[in-house]
Amino acid sequence: MSELVGHSCEIETAQALKLAPELVRRDRLARGTDTTAQLGKRAAVSKIYGNIKFGQAYDELSPTGALVNGRAATGEMGARLIDTAISRRCAFLEEFIALDVSE
Repeated sequence: MSELVGHSCEIETAQALKLAPELVRRDRLARGTDTTAQLGKRAAVSKIYGNIKFGQAYDELSPTGALVNGRAATGEMGARLIDTAISRRCAFLEEFIALDVSE
């Protein structure tokens, strides 16, 4: 997997292929920027400090507006990603709900 994730990457595209495949225009998927080094300065700063976001145009991320390679995505990959996200969130919520708030 690439060091980058974001607009039209494998992760985003795979989830869309699982949840709403009719909305994915596979013929328009294009390989995008693969590494932080390939990004412009503003986009690189945004990705390096991932929890601090600021608005930027997709063409600052890559000439195609996409990151990495959405063509590599599959619905099966999307299902695994979604199942993992749900499982992790459920586990977190179960632990959070069970916390003893008197401590």
